[in-house]
Amino acid sequence: MEQCAFLLTVFTLILTMVNAREGVGLPLMGEHMCYQDSYVADGTSFRWSKRLNPGEPSRTYLYGDYPYAFSKTIDRGQTLYMHGKVNDKFSLNLMGGVPMITDCNGVDVLHMVITFNIFGNPKDMALNTWKECKWMKGVHFDGPFRKGQSFKLALYAGDDSFELRVNGKKYVDYPYRVPLDMVNFINVNGGVTLSNIYIADGYKFRIPYFIFFDGKYKIGDRLILTGIDTDIDFYINIYSTKEIGYRFQLMVEFDKQLITRNTQIKGVWGEAETGGGFPLRSTDEFKLDLVHHANAFEIFLNDKWFASFKHRHPEGSKYDYNTLFYSLELKGYLQPRSLVICKNQP
Repeated sequence: MEQCAFLLTVFTLILTMVNAREGVGLPLMGEHMCYQDSYVADGTSFRWSKRLNPGEPSRTYLYGDYPYAFSKTIDRGQTLYMHGKVNDKFSLNLMGGVPMITDCNGVDVLHMVITFNIFGNPKDMALNTWKECKWMKGVHFDGPFRKGQSFKLALYAGDDSFELRVNGKKYVDYPYRVPLDMVNFINVNGGVTLSNIYIADGYKFRIPYFIFFDGKYKIGDRLILTGIDTDIDFYINIYSTKEIGYRFQLMVEFDKQLITRNTQIKGVWGEAETGGGFPLRSTDEFKLDLVHHANAFEIFLNDKWFASFKHRHPEGSKYDYNTLFYSLELKGYLQPRSLVICKNQP
């Protein structure tokens, strides 16, 4: 009996060590930026998606350290988004096998580290890979991070390399040195405070892209498109059913430096609106919000208010704007990275 109890104790200890190594109990990472459960684009329809770890991300005690750590894979076409504030030196690690480097276990598929000099000024930004118990040759360059400043980092998994952007601007491509599918943990460690971290799925977008709302885009909701513009025109069309014959269009024209808003009702275009300037920059990532109010769209570009567009309807009639919008179309030269409907987020 005592021998059985001893063996059970040993087995429990081994299981605990294995669980710690495999990251069992680590929080999962979400797939959207919304404050609460919302909808993410999935093929030709929007899919309900829970907001994991509501509020700001929390740290996890792990291997004697206290990083942000998550159990998460990343596939080609997906983008890791990380929003936060820089306090001091910090690192981002896409890990395989273990959630953090311990002795010679596991592989660090992508290690990004930001350092500062004794005066608090940026010193170095480095990318590297750890495999077979050693670091490979690092890639070093001047980074955009500043102590005390907020940042938005986007790490896109391309066909054969990572693409790193900070605050929309592209900085470097980092070729895969080990297979991408080895990643099953992500950690962020050091002097950084995260406000959000998630992985958005962009591989399903093929332009022209068409998706149905199915009654999911209602008054009070925020439709958010994140993408890369390519210095060539693109369009966003929001349609009603054919019977109603309503279309709202937002057209981005780089050659004219215009962002035009208009509606078409029963085949007839209204008066175009073009005010607000042109805050987009070629090849930069942008974020466009269409906030659906009872009487208008409110438009934000890169988290700054851009314009409002009053809902239009034929004289003597009125639409039910809670159910009017039936589908969305993306056309032109655009590389979408994320499309979500944030519920009740005016």
